[in-house]
Amino acid sequence: MKKALLSILIFVLYMPVSSANAADSLLRELDLAINESKVYMEARELRIVGIKSLLQSPKLTDTQVYGINNSLFEEFRTYNVDSALRYLNMNLYLAEKTQNYDWATETRLNLSRIFSASGMYKESMDMLQSVHAVHIEQSRKSGFYACYELLYDELGKNSLLQMAADSYNRLAGLYRDSLIACIDTSSKEYWYLVERNCLEEGNIDRSREISMRMLAKAEINSPEYAYVAYRVAMGYDYEGNMEQKKKYLILSAIADIKSSIKDNTSLSLLAAQLYSEQDIDRAYRYIKFALDDASFFNARLRLVQVSNILPVINQAYQLKSEKQKDKLRSYLLIISGLSVFSIFALLLIYFQMRNLSAARNSLQHANTQLTDLNSNLSYANRRLNELNSELSESNAIKEQYIGLFLSICSNYIDKLEANRRLANKLISAGKISELHNTTKSKQLIENELREFYENFDNTFLHIFPNFVDELNELLVPDGQIALKRGELLNTELRIFALIRLGITDSSRIAALLRYSVNTIYNYRVKIKNRALVPRESFEKSVMKIGGFKN
Repeated sequence: MKKALLSILIFVLYMPVSSANAADSLLRELDLAINESKVYMEARELRIVGIKSLLQSPKLTDTQVYGINNSLFEEFRTYNVDSALRYLNMNLYLAEKTQNYDWATETRLNLSRIFSASGMYKESMDMLQSVHAVHIEQSRKSGFYACYELLYDELGKNSLLQMAADSYNRLAGLYRDSLIACIDTSSKEYWYLVERNCLEEGNIDRSREISMRMLAKAEINSPEYAYVAYRVAMGYDYEGNMEQKKKYLILSAIADIKSSIKDNTSLSLLAAQLYSEQDIDRAYRYIKFALDDASFFNARLRLVQVSNILPVINQAYQLKSEKQKDKLRSYLLIISGLSVFSIFALLLIYFQMRNLSAARNSLQHANTQLTDLNSNLSYANRRLNELNSELSESNAIKEQYIGLFLSICSNYIDKLEANRRLANKLISAGKISELHNTTKSKQLIENELREFYENFDNTFLHIFPNFVDELNELLVPDGQIALKRGELLNTELRIFALIRLGITDSSRIAALLRYSVNTIYNYRVKIKNRALVPRESFEKSVMKIGGFKN
Protein backbone atom coordinates (compact mmCIF):
# COMPACT_ATOMS: atom_id res chain seq x y z
CA MET A 1 0.00 0.00 0.00
CA LYS A 2 2.83 2.37 0.88
CA LYS A 3 4.58 1.58 -2.41
CA ALA A 4 1.40 2.31 -4.35
CA LEU A 5 0.95 5.66 -2.60
CA LEU A 6 4.61 6.51 -3.23
CA SER A 7 4.22 5.66 -6.92
CA ILE A 8 1.13 7.85 -7.21
CA LEU A 9 2.92 10.71 -5.42
CA ILE A 10 5.93 10.47 -7.77
CA PHE A 11 3.62 10.37 -10.79
CA VAL A 12 1.69 13.43 -9.62
CA LEU A 13 4.92 15.35 -8.93
CA TYR A 14 6.53 14.29 -12.22
CA MET A 15 3.60 15.12 -14.49
CA PRO A 16 3.84 18.94 -14.22
CA VAL A 17 7.61 18.83 -14.79
CA SER A 18 7.22 16.58 -17.83
CA SER A 19 4.43 18.76 -19.23
CA ALA A 20 6.49 21.92 -18.69
CA ASN A 21 9.48 20.37 -20.47
CA ALA A 22 7.29 19.37 -23.41
CA ALA A 23 5.86 22.90 -23.62
CA ASP A 24 9.36 24.44 -23.50
CA SER A 25 10.51 22.11 -26.29
CA LEU A 26 7.53 23.12 -28.44
CA LEU A 27 8.14 26.81 -27.72
CA ARG A 28 11.75 26.43 -28.89
CA GLU A 29 10.48 24.80 -32.06
CA LEU A 30 8.05 27.71 -32.52
CA ASP A 31 10.88 30.22 -32.01
CA LEU A 32 12.91 28.41 -34.69
CA ALA A 33 9.94 28.46 -37.07
CA ILE A 34 9.53 32.23 -36.51
CA ASN A 35 13.23 32.78 -37.22
CA GLU A 36 12.90 30.80 -40.48
CA SER A 37 9.53 32.28 -41.48
CA LYS A 38 11.06 34.08 -44.47
CA VAL A 39 12.14 30.70 -45.91
CA TYR A 40 8.54 29.46 -45.78
CA MET A 41 7.28 32.72 -47.31
CA GLU A 42 9.80 32.41 -50.15
CA ALA A 43 8.55 28.87 -50.85
CA ARG A 44 4.97 30.13 -51.15
CA GLU A 45 6.05 33.10 -53.28
CA LEU A 46 7.89 30.73 -55.64
CA ARG A 47 4.76 28.60 -55.89
CA ILE A 48 2.69 31.71 -56.67
CA VAL A 49 5.16 32.86 -59.33
CA GLY A 50 4.96 29.43 -60.93
CA ILE A 51 1.15 29.60 -61.12
CA LYS A 52 1.20 33.20 -62.39
CA SER A 53 3.56 32.18 -65.20
CA LEU A 54 0.80 29.92 -66.53
CA LEU A 55 -1.23 33.04 -67.38
CA GLN A 56 1.49 33.98 -69.89
CA SER A 57 0.88 30.79 -71.89
CA PRO A 58 -0.38 31.53 -75.43
CA LYS A 59 -3.95 30.80 -76.57
CA LEU A 60 -5.43 30.10 -73.12
CA THR A 61 -9.13 29.30 -73.08
CA ASP A 62 -11.51 31.10 -70.71
CA THR A 63 -11.83 27.86 -68.74
CA GLN A 64 -8.07 27.63 -68.31
CA VAL A 65 -7.78 31.29 -67.23
CA TYR A 66 -10.63 30.78 -64.76
CA GLY A 67 -8.91 27.71 -63.30
CA ILE A 68 -5.54 29.46 -62.97
CA ASN A 69 -7.19 32.46 -61.26
CA ASN A 70 -8.91 30.07 -58.85
CA SER A 71 -5.54 28.44 -58.04
CA LEU A 72 -4.04 31.87 -57.32
CA PHE A 73 -7.06 32.73 -55.13
CA GLU A 74 -6.48 29.55 -53.10
CA GLU A 75 -2.82 30.51 -52.63
CA PHE A 76 -3.71 34.06 -51.52
CA ARG A 77 -6.85 33.16 -49.51
CA THR A 78 -4.94 32.80 -46.24
CA TYR A 79 -1.93 34.86 -47.37
CA ASN A 80 -3.06 38.27 -48.64
CA VAL A 81 -6.64 39.56 -48.86
CA ASP A 82 -6.02 42.17 -51.57
CA SER A 83 -4.45 39.66 -53.97
CA ALA A 84 -7.15 37.07 -53.26
CA LEU A 85 -9.87 39.64 -54.03
CA ARG A 86 -8.05 40.70 -57.18
CA TYR A 87 -8.15 37.24 -58.74
CA LEU A 88 -11.73 36.64 -57.61
CA ASN A 89 -12.80 39.92 -59.24
CA MET A 90 -11.01 38.85 -62.43
CA ASN A 91 -12.98 35.59 -62.40
CA LEU A 92 -16.25 37.44 -61.70
CA TYR A 93 -15.62 39.65 -64.72
CA LEU A 94 -14.80 36.55 -66.79
CA ALA A 95 -17.98 34.80 -65.61
CA GLU A 96 -20.15 37.79 -66.48
CA LYS A 97 -18.44 38.21 -69.84
CA THR A 98 -19.05 34.57 -70.78
CA GLN A 99 -22.47 34.52 -69.03
CA ASN A 100 -21.39 31.43 -67.08
CA TYR A 101 -23.80 31.38 -64.12
CA ASP A 102 -21.99 28.52 -62.34
CA TRP A 103 -18.68 30.43 -62.42
CA ALA A 104 -20.40 33.58 -61.18
CA THR A 105 -22.01 31.67 -58.29
CA GLU A 106 -18.77 29.98 -57.25
CA THR A 107 -16.85 33.28 -57.39
CA ARG A 108 -19.48 35.20 -55.39
CA LEU A 109 -19.44 32.50 -52.70
CA ASN A 110 -15.63 32.73 -52.52
CA LEU A 111 -15.88 36.53 -52.26
CA SER A 112 -18.38 36.14 -49.42
CA ARG A 113 -15.95 33.86 -47.54
CA ILE A 114 -13.13 36.36 -47.89
CA PHE A 115 -15.35 39.27 -46.80
CA SER A 116 -16.63 37.35 -43.74
CA ALA A 117 -13.14 36.25 -42.64
CA SER A 118 -11.90 39.85 -43.06
CA GLY A 119 -14.69 41.45 -41.03
CA MET A 120 -16.43 42.96 -44.09
CA TYR A 121 -19.84 41.62 -43.05
CA LYS A 122 -22.07 43.93 -45.08
CA GLU A 123 -20.10 43.20 -48.25
CA SER A 124 -20.36 39.47 -47.51
CA MET A 125 -24.15 39.71 -47.02
CA ASP A 126 -24.56 41.77 -50.20
CA MET A 127 -22.58 39.20 -52.15
CA LEU A 128 -24.67 36.31 -50.78
CA GLN A 129 -27.92 38.12 -51.51
CA SER A 130 -26.78 38.54 -55.11
CA VAL A 131 -26.81 34.74 -55.41
CA HIS A 132 -30.32 33.33 -55.92
CA ALA A 133 -30.64 30.14 -53.90
CA VAL A 134 -33.34 28.62 -56.13
CA HIS A 135 -31.03 28.77 -59.14
CA ILE A 136 -28.00 27.28 -57.39
CA GLU A 137 -26.93 23.86 -58.60
CA GLN A 138 -27.09 21.08 -56.02
CA SER A 139 -23.28 20.87 -55.96
CA ARG A 140 -23.14 24.53 -54.84
CA LYS A 141 -25.77 24.22 -52.06
CA SER A 142 -23.25 23.20 -49.43
CA GLY A 143 -21.00 26.14 -50.35
CA PHE A 144 -23.98 28.51 -50.14
CA TYR A 145 -24.93 27.28 -46.63
CA ALA A 146 -21.25 27.30 -45.57
CA CYS A 147 -20.97 30.99 -46.49
CA TYR A 148 -24.01 31.93 -44.42
CA GLU A 149 -22.80 29.77 -41.53
CA LEU A 150 -19.37 31.47 -41.63
CA LEU A 151 -20.91 34.96 -41.83
CA TYR A 152 -23.23 34.48 -38.85
CA ASP A 153 -20.54 32.65 -36.86
CA GLU A 154 -18.14 35.60 -37.36
CA LEU A 155 -20.89 38.08 -36.48
CA GLY A 156 -21.68 36.09 -33.33
CA LYS A 157 -18.04 35.98 -32.20
CA ASN A 158 -17.43 39.69 -32.83
CA SER A 159 -20.73 41.30 -31.87
CA LEU A 160 -20.59 43.71 -28.92
CA LEU A 161 -24.22 43.09 -27.91
CA GLN A 162 -24.96 39.75 -26.26
CA MET A 163 -28.51 39.68 -27.58
CA ALA A 164 -27.29 40.18 -31.15
CA ALA A 165 -24.50 37.63 -30.64
CA ASP A 166 -27.02 35.03 -29.45
CA SER A 167 -29.22 35.69 -32.48
CA TYR A 168 -26.27 35.37 -34.88
CA ASN A 169 -25.07 32.18 -33.19
CA ARG A 170 -28.57 30.68 -33.50
CA LEU A 171 -28.65 31.49 -37.22
CA ALA A 172 -25.13 30.06 -37.62
CA GLY A 173 -26.32 26.86 -35.93
CA LEU A 174 -29.31 26.58 -38.27
CA TYR A 175 -27.14 26.96 -41.35
CA ARG A 176 -24.64 24.50 -39.86
CA ASP A 177 -27.45 21.96 -39.48
CA SER A 178 -28.54 22.56 -43.08
CA LEU A 179 -24.96 22.12 -44.18
CA ILE A 180 -24.54 18.87 -42.23
CA ALA A 181 -27.71 17.54 -43.86
CA CYS A 182 -26.49 18.09 -47.44
CA ILE A 183 -22.84 17.01 -47.44
CA ASP A 184 -21.19 13.61 -47.58
CA THR A 185 -20.99 12.08 -44.09
CA SER A 186 -17.56 10.62 -44.90
CA SER A 187 -16.01 13.98 -45.83
CA LYS A 188 -13.67 16.01 -43.62
CA GLU A 189 -16.01 19.01 -43.86
CA TYR A 190 -18.82 16.94 -42.34
CA TRP A 191 -16.78 15.96 -39.31
CA TYR A 192 -15.46 19.52 -38.87
CA LEU A 193 -19.08 20.70 -38.60
CA VAL A 194 -20.09 17.88 -36.23
CA GLU A 195 -17.11 18.72 -33.99
CA ARG A 196 -18.11 22.37 -33.88
CA ASN A 197 -21.70 21.47 -33.01
CA CYS A 198 -20.49 19.21 -30.23
CA LEU A 199 -18.32 21.97 -28.79
CA GLU A 200 -21.15 24.51 -29.06
CA GLU A 201 -23.46 22.09 -27.19
CA GLY A 202 -20.86 21.44 -24.48
CA ASN A 203 -20.17 17.84 -25.50
CA ILE A 204 -16.42 18.16 -24.94
CA ASP A 205 -15.57 14.45 -25.00
CA ARG A 206 -17.24 13.88 -28.37
CA SER A 207 -15.72 17.09 -29.76
CA ARG A 208 -12.22 16.04 -28.67
CA GLU A 209 -12.66 12.49 -29.93
CA ILE A 210 -13.48 13.82 -33.41
CA SER A 211 -10.80 16.51 -33.46
CA MET A 212 -8.04 14.16 -32.20
CA ARG A 213 -9.01 11.58 -34.85
CA MET A 214 -8.85 14.30 -37.54
CA LEU A 215 -5.54 15.55 -36.15
CA ALA A 216 -4.01 12.06 -36.38
CA LYS A 217 -4.99 11.90 -40.07
CA ALA A 218 -3.79 15.40 -40.96
CA GLU A 219 -0.32 15.95 -42.40
CA ILE A 220 1.95 17.56 -39.78
CA ASN A 221 2.52 21.30 -40.29
CA SER A 222 -0.13 21.49 -43.03
CA PRO A 223 -2.96 24.10 -43.08
CA GLU A 224 -5.38 21.32 -42.07
CA TYR A 225 -3.16 20.39 -39.13
CA ALA A 226 -3.05 24.04 -38.03
CA TYR A 227 -6.87 24.29 -38.09
CA VAL A 228 -7.55 21.01 -36.26
CA ALA A 229 -4.89 21.73 -33.59
CA TYR A 230 -6.60 25.11 -33.06
CA ARG A 231 -9.96 23.32 -32.60
CA VAL A 232 -8.38 20.96 -30.04
CA ALA A 233 -7.02 24.00 -28.18
CA MET A 234 -10.51 25.55 -28.14
CA GLY A 235 -11.88 22.34 -26.59
CA TYR A 236 -9.32 22.50 -23.78
CA ASP A 237 -10.07 26.22 -23.35
CA TYR A 238 -13.77 25.36 -22.92
CA GLU A 239 -12.98 23.09 -19.96
CA GLY A 240 -10.23 25.38 -18.55
CA ASN A 241 -7.18 23.18 -19.19
CA MET A 242 -4.72 25.96 -19.97
CA GLU A 243 -1.62 23.76 -20.22
CA GLN A 244 -3.11 21.56 -22.95
CA LYS A 245 -4.63 24.60 -24.64
CA LYS A 246 -1.14 26.14 -24.82
CA LYS A 247 0.36 22.94 -26.26
CA TYR A 248 -2.12 22.78 -29.14
CA LEU A 249 -1.98 26.52 -29.78
CA ILE A 250 1.79 26.13 -30.19
CA LEU A 251 1.33 23.21 -32.59
CA SER A 252 -1.24 25.21 -34.55
CA ALA A 253 1.02 28.30 -34.66
CA ILE A 254 4.00 26.23 -35.89
CA ALA A 255 1.87 24.73 -38.66
CA ASP A 256 0.55 28.21 -39.60
CA ILE A 257 4.08 29.60 -39.93
CA LYS A 258 5.47 26.60 -41.83
CA SER A 259 2.47 26.76 -44.18
CA SER A 260 3.03 30.53 -44.50
CA ILE A 261 -0.56 31.24 -43.42
CA LYS A 262 -1.00 34.93 -42.53
CA ASP A 263 -4.71 34.63 -41.61
CA ASN A 264 -4.06 32.98 -38.25
CA THR A 265 -5.37 33.26 -34.70
CA SER A 266 -3.35 30.74 -32.73
CA LEU A 267 -0.22 32.86 -32.25
CA SER A 268 -2.08 35.90 -30.87
CA LEU A 269 -4.10 33.68 -28.46
CA LEU A 270 -0.85 31.97 -27.41
CA ALA A 271 0.71 35.40 -26.76
CA ALA A 272 -2.22 36.32 -24.54
CA GLN A 273 -1.84 33.09 -22.54
CA LEU A 274 1.92 33.53 -22.17
CA TYR A 275 1.24 37.05 -20.90
CA SER A 276 -1.06 35.62 -18.24
CA GLU A 277 1.76 33.20 -17.29
CA GLN A 278 4.19 36.18 -17.00
CA ASP A 279 6.33 35.00 -19.92
CA ILE A 280 6.41 38.61 -21.09
CA ASP A 281 9.35 38.43 -23.51
CA ARG A 282 7.86 35.61 -25.55
CA ALA A 283 4.39 37.11 -25.38
CA TYR A 284 5.70 40.41 -26.74
CA ARG A 285 7.72 38.72 -29.50
CA TYR A 286 4.77 36.57 -30.57
CA ILE A 287 2.19 39.37 -30.58
CA LYS A 288 4.55 41.54 -32.65
CA PHE A 289 4.96 38.69 -35.13
CA ALA A 290 1.19 38.16 -35.19
CA LEU A 291 0.70 41.88 -35.87
CA ASP A 292 3.16 41.71 -38.77
CA ASP A 293 1.23 38.75 -40.18
CA ALA A 294 -2.09 40.57 -39.80
CA SER A 295 -0.67 43.66 -41.51
CA PHE A 296 0.63 41.53 -44.38
CA PHE A 297 -2.70 39.71 -44.66
CA ASN A 298 -4.33 43.19 -44.65
CA ALA A 299 -7.70 42.27 -43.14
CA ARG A 300 -9.10 44.91 -40.80
CA LEU A 301 -10.68 42.34 -38.47
CA ARG A 302 -7.39 40.52 -37.86
CA LEU A 303 -5.61 43.82 -37.23
CA VAL A 304 -8.26 44.84 -34.71
CA GLN A 305 -8.13 41.46 -32.95
CA VAL A 306 -4.35 41.59 -32.60
CA SER A 307 -4.36 45.28 -31.71
CA ASN A 308 -6.72 44.59 -28.80
CA ILE A 309 -4.12 42.31 -27.22
CA LEU A 310 -0.98 44.24 -28.19
CA PRO A 311 -1.26 47.29 -25.84
CA VAL A 312 -1.60 45.16 -22.70
CA ILE A 313 1.38 42.97 -23.59
CA ASN A 314 3.38 45.98 -24.79
CA GLN A 315 2.78 47.82 -21.51
CA ALA A 316 3.90 44.79 -19.52
CA TYR A 317 6.94 44.42 -21.74
CA GLN A 318 7.88 48.07 -21.29
CA LEU A 319 7.41 47.77 -17.51
CA LYS A 320 9.64 44.69 -17.44
CA SER A 321 12.21 46.51 -19.56
CA GLU A 322 12.24 49.40 -17.08
CA LYS A 323 12.76 46.99 -14.18
CA GLN A 324 15.60 45.36 -16.05
CA LYS A 325 17.10 48.79 -16.67
CA ASP A 326 16.92 49.56 -12.93
CA LYS A 327 18.72 46.31 -12.20
CA LEU A 328 21.30 47.14 -14.82
CA ARG A 329 21.87 50.54 -13.22
CA SER A 330 22.48 48.84 -9.84
CA TYR A 331 24.82 46.36 -11.43
CA LEU A 332 26.53 49.24 -13.21
CA LEU A 333 27.24 51.00 -9.90
CA ILE A 334 28.71 47.82 -8.44
CA ILE A 335 30.75 47.22 -11.57
CA SER A 336 31.95 50.85 -11.50
CA GLY A 337 33.27 50.38 -7.94
CA LEU A 338 34.99 47.19 -8.92
CA SER A 339 36.34 48.92 -12.01
CA VAL A 340 37.98 51.66 -9.90
CA PHE A 341 39.65 49.01 -7.76
CA SER A 342 40.68 47.14 -10.89
CA ILE A 343 42.18 50.33 -12.34
CA PHE A 344 44.49 50.75 -9.34
CA ALA A 345 45.50 47.11 -9.60
CA LEU A 346 46.06 47.45 -13.32
CA LEU A 347 48.19 50.57 -12.84
CA LEU A 348 50.44 48.65 -10.47
CA ILE A 349 50.69 45.78 -12.92
CA TYR A 350 51.26 48.26 -15.73
CA PHE A 351 54.31 49.79 -14.12
CA GLN A 352 55.67 46.33 -13.43
CA MET A 353 55.07 45.27 -17.00
CA ARG A 354 56.36 48.45 -18.64
CA ASN A 355 60.00 47.61 -18.01
CA LEU A 356 59.46 44.11 -19.32
CA SER A 357 57.63 45.53 -22.32
CA ALA A 358 60.51 47.90 -23.07
CA ALA A 359 62.96 44.99 -23.05
CA ARG A 360 60.66 42.99 -25.30
CA ASN A 361 60.28 45.95 -27.66
CA SER A 362 64.06 46.25 -27.95
CA LEU A 363 64.36 42.55 -28.68
CA GLN A 364 61.48 42.72 -31.16
CA HIS A 365 63.09 45.74 -32.86
CA ALA A 366 66.35 43.84 -33.18
CA ASN A 367 64.48 40.83 -34.56
CA THR A 368 62.66 43.07 -37.02
CA GLN A 369 65.93 44.56 -38.21
CA LEU A 370 67.40 41.08 -38.57
CA THR A 371 64.32 39.96 -40.52
CA ASP A 372 64.62 43.00 -42.78
CA LEU A 373 68.31 42.29 -43.36
CA ASN A 374 67.53 38.64 -44.18
CA SER A 375 64.79 39.78 -46.52
CA ASN A 376 67.12 42.24 -48.25
CA LEU A 377 69.80 39.59 -48.49
CA SER A 378 67.33 37.11 -50.01
CA TYR A 379 66.22 39.72 -52.50
CA ALA A 380 69.83 40.53 -53.39
CA ASN A 381 70.56 36.81 -53.86
CA ARG A 382 67.56 36.44 -56.13
CA ARG A 383 68.61 39.46 -58.20
CA LEU A 384 72.18 38.12 -58.35
CA ASN A 385 70.88 34.74 -59.58
CA GLU A 386 68.76 36.50 -62.18
CA LEU A 387 71.73 38.61 -63.31
CA ASN A 388 73.94 35.52 -63.42
CA SER A 389 71.34 33.74 -65.55
CA GLU A 390 71.10 36.73 -67.89
CA LEU A 391 74.88 37.00 -68.00
CA SER A 392 75.22 33.28 -68.78
CA GLU A 393 72.76 33.62 -71.62
CA SER A 394 74.52 36.76 -72.88
CA ASN A 395 77.90 35.00 -72.71
CA ALA A 396 76.53 32.01 -74.57
CA ILE A 397 75.13 34.24 -77.29
CA LYS A 398 78.41 36.12 -77.54
CA GLU A 399 80.40 32.88 -77.73
CA GLN A 400 78.20 31.52 -80.50
CA TYR A 401 78.27 34.72 -82.52
CA ILE A 402 82.00 35.38 -81.96
CA GLY A 403 82.63 31.90 -83.35
CA LEU A 404 80.33 32.65 -86.27
CA PHE A 405 82.01 36.05 -86.80
CA LEU A 406 85.52 34.52 -86.86
CA SER A 407 84.34 31.74 -89.20
CA ILE A 408 82.75 34.25 -91.58
CA CYS A 409 85.85 36.48 -91.50
CA SER A 410 88.10 33.50 -92.29
CA ASN A 411 85.80 32.42 -95.13
CA TYR A 412 85.76 35.94 -96.53
CA ILE A 413 89.56 36.14 -96.45
CA ASP A 414 89.73 32.84 -98.35
CA LYS A 415 87.16 34.07 -100.87
CA LEU A 416 89.00 37.39 -101.30
CA GLU A 417 92.24 35.46 -101.94
CA ALA A 418 90.46 33.23 -104.47
CA ASN A 419 88.95 36.27 -106.22
CA ARG A 420 92.38 38.01 -106.26
CA ARG A 421 94.02 35.00 -107.92
CA LEU A 422 91.13 34.72 -110.43
CA ALA A 423 91.37 38.44 -111.29
CA ASN A 424 95.19 38.24 -111.61
CA LYS A 425 94.93 35.19 -113.83
CA LEU A 426 92.32 36.83 -116.10
CA ILE A 427 94.35 40.05 -116.33
CA SER A 428 97.55 38.13 -117.10
CA ALA A 429 95.68 36.23 -119.82
CA GLY A 430 94.26 39.48 -121.21
CA LYS A 431 90.68 38.35 -120.51
CA ILE A 432 89.51 41.79 -119.42
CA SER A 433 86.00 41.29 -120.80
CA GLU A 434 85.48 38.07 -118.85
CA LEU A 435 86.77 39.82 -115.70
CA HIS A 436 84.31 42.66 -116.29
CA ASN A 437 81.38 40.24 -116.67
CA THR A 438 82.36 38.42 -113.49
CA THR A 439 82.46 41.63 -111.39
CA LYS A 440 79.29 43.02 -112.98
CA SER A 441 77.10 40.03 -111.96
CA LYS A 442 75.09 40.20 -108.69
CA GLN A 443 75.20 36.46 -108.31
CA LEU A 444 78.25 36.68 -106.08
CA ILE A 445 76.48 39.05 -103.64
CA GLU A 446 73.30 36.97 -103.65
CA ASN A 447 75.26 33.82 -102.90
CA GLU A 448 77.07 35.53 -100.06
CA LEU A 449 73.84 36.96 -98.65
CA ARG A 450 72.16 33.53 -98.80
CA GLU A 451 75.12 31.99 -97.02
CA PHE A 452 74.98 34.79 -94.43
CA TYR A 453 71.27 34.04 -93.78
CA GLU A 454 71.95 30.32 -93.48
CA ASN A 455 74.80 30.89 -91.01
CA PHE A 456 72.65 33.32 -88.98
CA ASP A 457 69.62 31.01 -88.98
CA ASN A 458 71.61 27.94 -87.93
CA THR A 459 73.46 29.80 -85.19
CA PHE A 460 70.35 31.53 -83.83
CA LEU A 461 68.26 28.36 -83.76
CA HIS A 462 71.14 26.55 -82.07
CA ILE A 463 70.85 29.11 -79.23
CA PHE A 464 67.04 29.38 -79.30
CA PRO A 465 65.77 26.09 -80.76
CA ASN A 466 62.09 26.76 -79.91
CA PHE A 467 62.03 30.37 -81.08
CA VAL A 468 59.61 29.87 -84.00
CA ASP A 469 57.04 27.94 -81.90
CA GLU A 470 57.26 30.32 -78.95
CA LEU A 471 56.91 33.38 -81.21
CA ASN A 472 53.84 31.84 -82.88
CA GLU A 473 52.30 31.33 -79.41
CA LEU A 474 52.33 35.12 -79.06
CA LEU A 475 50.28 35.49 -82.28
CA VAL A 476 46.63 34.89 -83.08
CA PRO A 477 46.03 31.47 -84.73
CA ASP A 478 45.21 33.01 -88.12
CA GLY A 479 48.29 35.25 -87.97
CA GLN A 480 50.97 32.71 -87.09
CA ILE A 481 54.09 32.49 -89.32
CA ALA A 482 54.31 29.38 -91.49
CA LEU A 483 57.77 28.56 -92.96
CA LYS A 484 58.14 27.22 -96.47
CA ARG A 485 59.73 23.87 -97.05
CA GLY A 486 63.48 23.99 -96.43
CA GLU A 487 63.34 27.38 -94.60
CA LEU A 488 64.80 27.73 -91.11
CA LEU A 489 63.78 31.40 -90.70
CA ASN A 490 62.15 33.93 -93.01
CA THR A 491 62.52 37.72 -93.08
CA GLU A 492 59.84 38.32 -90.40
CA LEU A 493 61.43 35.78 -88.05
CA ARG A 494 64.97 37.17 -88.67
CA ILE A 495 63.78 40.67 -87.70
CA PHE A 496 62.42 39.42 -84.35
CA ALA A 497 65.42 37.11 -83.92
CA LEU A 498 67.65 40.22 -84.00
CA ILE A 499 65.29 41.94 -81.54
CA ARG A 500 65.66 38.87 -79.26
CA LEU A 501 69.45 39.38 -79.48
CA GLY A 502 68.99 42.95 -78.27
CA ILE A 503 69.17 44.75 -81.65
CA THR A 504 65.98 46.80 -81.60
CA ASP A 505 66.88 49.77 -83.80
CA SER A 506 65.19 49.44 -87.21
CA SER A 507 68.11 51.08 -89.07
CA ARG A 508 70.62 48.54 -87.65
CA ILE A 509 68.28 45.65 -88.46
CA ALA A 510 67.83 47.04 -92.01
CA ALA A 511 71.63 47.30 -92.50
CA LEU A 512 72.20 43.70 -91.28
CA LEU A 513 69.43 42.16 -93.36
CA ARG A 514 70.01 44.50 -96.39
CA TYR A 515 66.48 45.93 -96.45
CA SER A 516 65.20 49.50 -96.31
CA VAL A 517 64.32 50.96 -92.88
CA ASN A 518 60.71 51.44 -94.05
CA THR A 519 60.43 47.75 -94.98
CA ILE A 520 61.71 46.69 -91.54
CA TYR A 521 59.24 49.05 -89.86
CA ASN A 522 56.32 47.68 -91.89
CA TYR A 523 57.26 44.09 -91.00
CA ARG A 524 57.38 44.95 -87.30
CA VAL A 525 53.99 46.68 -87.37
CA LYS A 526 52.43 43.85 -89.37
CA ILE A 527 53.53 41.23 -86.82
CA LYS A 528 52.44 43.36 -83.83
CA ASN A 529 48.97 43.71 -85.34
CA ARG A 530 48.62 39.92 -85.19
CA ALA A 531 49.73 39.67 -81.55
CA LEU A 532 47.68 38.05 -78.78
CA VAL A 533 49.35 40.27 -76.19
CA PRO A 534 49.05 44.10 -76.20
CA ARG A 535 51.05 45.65 -79.08
CA GLU A 536 53.15 47.83 -76.80
CA SER A 537 54.37 44.81 -74.80
CA PHE A 538 54.82 42.40 -77.72
CA GLU A 539 58.57 42.98 -78.20
CA LYS A 540 59.12 42.67 -74.43
CA SER A 541 57.43 39.28 -74.66
CA VAL A 542 59.74 38.36 -77.56
CA MET A 543 62.76 39.26 -75.38
CA LYS A 544 61.54 36.69 -72.81
CA ILE A 545 61.60 33.79 -75.28
CA GLY A 546 64.15 31.55 -73.60
CA GLY A 547 66.12 28.40 -74.01
CA PHE A 548 69.63 28.21 -75.38
CA LYS A 549 72.12 25.39 -75.83
CA ASN A 550 75.70 25.65 -74.52
